Amino acid sequence: YYAVLQMKEVMKLYRECDERTCRLLDKKMDG
Repeated sequence: YYAVLQMKEVMKLYRECDERTCRLLDKKMDG
């Protein structure tokens, strides 16, 4: 359940993504 919430937050960030946020998300996805 918590993982689903995290995914929703990530998707929200992706939707309103600026360069810095995208870079952070890319690092998280790779890790």
